[in-house]
Amino acid sequence: WSTTNAGTTPATYTALAATSYYANAQNGSCGLSNNSSTVATASATSSTRCGTITGPVTETATTVSGTLSGTTLAGTVVTLYADGNSVGTYTTANNAWGPITVNTTVNNSIYAGAVLTIGIAEPTKNEVTCAVQLTVTCTTPTAPAVSPTSTAIAVGQTVTYTITSSQTGILYSLRDNGDGANIGESKFGTGGTITLVSDPFNTAGTIAVNAKATSFSGANCLSLSAASVIVTTPLPVSLVNFQGRYNNQSAILTWNTASELNLNHFELQKSYNGNQFSTVAIVASSGNSQLGHNYGFTDASLNSNIVYYRLKMIDNDNVSARYSKVIVLYANKGMVVNNISPNPFATTIKININVAKEAKLDIFLSDLSGRRIKTMHYAAKEGVNNISLPGLSGLLKGAYIVELNTASENISRQMLIKQ
Repeated sequence: WSTTNAGTTPATYTALAATSYYANAQNGSCGLSNNSSTVATASATSSTRCGTITGPVTETATTVSGTLSGTTLAGTVVTLYADGNSVGTYTTANNAWGPITVNTTVNNSIYAGAVLTIGIAEPTKNEVTCAVQLTVTCTTPTAPAVSPTSTAIAVGQTVTYTITSSQTGILYSLRDNGDGANIGESKFGTGGTITLVSDPFNTAGTIAVNAKATSFSGANCLSLSAASVIVTTPLPVSLVNFQGRYNNQSAILTWNTASELNLNHFELQKSYNGNQFSTVAIVASSGNSQLGHNYGFTDASLNSNIVYYRLKMIDNDNVSARYSKVIVLYANKGMVVNNISPNPFATTIKININVAKEAKLDIFLSDLSGRRIKTMHYAAKEGVNNISLPGLSGLLKGAYIVELNTASENISRQMLIKQ
C-alpha cells in the first residue's frame, strides 16, 4: 500500500524505524473503512553500542571475539560478517562478545584479505551495522633457516644456499636486499632440506642477500632471512670446473684450470652445514702456466649424508685468495645437480648432473597449475651427464617447474622463467 497514492494499486513502502502504521480503505463513493490495527516498527539499535573486533585475526584462526560499548543489555546479538557475508552470531549479556567459531565449515570460513565487520541487535530492535573493521591477515611463513649466512666468492661465481626445515607449499627464493630483485633459482618447500643456487655475482663488493619464504594466501605474505656475500676481484687463475661425486663411500673431487699466474696452491675445504668450512687438503698448483691443468682429491672421511665443498685458491703472497662455487654432495642419493639453466630460457633447458652410479631419471616440465608440458626419461650414466630438454620455443611466457625424479625420490625441483 502507499501513503501518497491512496486508492491506487498498492506500491512498496519503506517503513521508518520506531514508527506506528495503520491502514484503511475507501472504494469509490463508499464510506471510509475503519482503521486497521496499529503496527509499530522496531527501533534501530544505537550505534553507540558498537565496540571492537579483537585482532589480529589470521586466516587460520578458529574463533573471533570482541567488545561492545554503552549500557549492557542481556540478549544482545552480535553478528560477525566477512566481506558482508554472515559467518556466525553470539548472544551476550554484557559488553564482551564471542568467541564466534570460524573455519570449521564452508559457511563460516575466513581468508586472508577478508574484511571483518559486526552488526549489533538489542532485543526488539533492529540491527545496526558498525563501522569497525578488521582485515584478516595471512599466516606468515617461518623465517628461512638459511646457510651460509656469510661467504666470500670471486666475481662471476655463484653461491649455493641450503634451507633446512622448509615448509610444504611455501615458495623459497633469493633476492638482492638492495633493489629487491630475484637473484637465483626458486623452489617450493618439501618439508625437508632444499638448496637454492644464486645467479653469478658480477660486481665486486659486499652484497646483502635475503632468503625469502613466500605464501600465496595473501598479499605480501612473506618472511626473510639475511645473508651476505663478499665478492672479490679474481686472482689471475681461470678455474674451468669444480665437480664432485661419490664412489665407494668416498667423495671424489676434481677441478681443472685453463691458465694460472702466480698461483701458489689450492685448499680444498669441507663443511657439514654450508657455513663453517675447514681445510681437508692442500694441493700444489702448477704456478705459472698458460696451459690447462687437472687436479683431484679423494675424501674418505665423511660424517654426514650432506657434505659441502669449495676451493680456496691462494696467490704466491699467501694472502690474496679467491673461492670457487660451493658444491653439495648427497651421500644417500649419489647424485649432484650442478646446474639447471638458462634462467630465463627460450628454446632449450640444459641440465648438468653428477651420478655416482647408473640411474633412470624422469624429467618433467610443468606449469604452475601442475599440468605437465613435457616429459623425458633419461638413463643417467656414472659421472657427469649433460641433458638437454629441447623444443620449448612454443611455450607461453611465464613460470614453469622442472622436476628431476628417480623411481624412489625427488632429486630436484626448480622454477624457471620462459622469456
